[in-house]
Amino acid sequence: VRLPTAASRIDDVKVPRGSVMAASISQQLEDLLNPLPTFVDPEDDQDEDTKAKVIEKFDEAGDNEEDLLSGSLRKRSVEILEHNDRRYRGKATSRKDLKKELDGSA
Repeated sequence: VRLPTAASRIDDVKVPRGSVMAASISQQLEDLLNPLPTFVDPEDDQDEDTKAKVIEKFDEAGDNEEDLLSGSLRKRSVEILEHNDRRYRGKATSRKDLKKELDGSA
């Protein structure tokens, strides 16, 4: 005696033509009862905006030190934080002075 499987029972369900909701429910049931997982490769990105692009040349001479200079907003925020937030109070020091201080006390 052979028992009907879940997949064969779904195939027996009659879906009226033109019924989108019934078709989607039938498709959802079929997807839930299908033991095989669907594998989607995340590297198969179809969106051109987010695809990796190859850059032909890299111009290291294009790096200017002007890009690294601090902006006026950053300078003003240091002054504001220094006066209003006690976490930022203290004296400015250099790494060289800090290293000397740590080596001298150790």
